[in-house]
Amino acid sequence: MVHFYNLRGVCEYNIKEAKYGFNLKSFPSGNLAGNGLWFKTGILAYNLIMYLKRIIMEGVYKNKEMGSIRYQVISIAGKLVSHGGNKLKLCCSVDMFKKMEQWRTECLTL
Repeated sequence: MVHFYNLRGVCEYNIKEAKYGFNLKSFPSGNLAGNGLWFKTGILAYNLIMYLKRIIMEGVYKNKEMGSIRYQVISIAGKLVSHGGNKLKLCCSVDMFKKMEQWRTECLTL
């Protein structure tokens, strides 16, 4: 019984992470269908990030909260240049670029 009670805290932590990490604490409109789409998209993003944290981002980002991951990884400035072939120019350090290339290759091989 104590084991199941202790798992309650983990469940509450996951709910808090989804609520505050993906801005699901309030709904954007009064439309039920729009709010449902907003919530489903947020939960899908949450599940994708949790999957990436467990499988691909081992080490540094495995125990980080969504706020840390968002500011360190996801909010990297980029510019899509379409002349002379499609290229994506990123504004990040070489180490971060190498990590992102490694994550990309791991995603493609799954």
